[in-house]
Amino acid sequence: MDLPRLMLIADGFTRDDVYAKVRSAAEFGVPWIQLRDHSARTDVFEHAAGRLVAELQRINPRLLISINSRIAVCESMGLPLHTGFHGVSVSEGVNILGYDALVGASVHSRFEAVDASRDGAKYVIFSPVYESPTHPGKKGWGLELLRTVCSSVPDIPVMAMGGIMPEHVTGCLTAGAHGVATHFGIMGAMNIREAVSEYLRVVPR
Repeated sequence: MDLPRLMLIADGFTRDDVYAKVRSAAEFGVPWIQLRDHSARTDVFEHAAGRLVAELQRINPRLLISINSRIAVCESMGLPLHTGFHGVSVSEGVNILGYDALVGASVHSRFEAVDASRDGAKYVIFSPVYESPTHPGKKGWGLELLRTVCSSVPDIPVMAMGGIMPEHVTGCLTAGAHGVATHFGIMGAMNIREAVSEYLRVVPR
């Protein structure tokens, strides 16, 4: 599956300030955006997702947009699902959306990655590779475990996540990752355009 190699985790996108940053990131070329907000009420999530997806698709019709956990939104909008601790299981997601649907999973070990692949995940996000500014004090697993995860599921792409700044991308790709996912690296940047540009400079197209 030819997936983009850079994913923006748009956590808290239902808030106006985050919403605006997500739009900017799309305008500056981020190829894949995952909409996530575990704390939002269902109606708030659905309303914000409906508005934002329409705007993002106008900005870039080729943009890949996936939804974290909220499978009802995936069904109603025909969008891919990303699941993990807060969502349905991979197998449930595949059963509901169909075998050909793009269903991904968050994993934290090679065993979880293998299970997700077996259950029908089309890709996995492995984290944390490095200590993340959003989870201070939680040490990353490192590149060696990332390499082990990638070799354990050779048939599906692995996206590396967790404290990954542009200078870390090459190491993750060398370890076998298909690409990288980031939240803070873009959403926490003072200049969204420059941050996106730095990632796109080192992420293969």
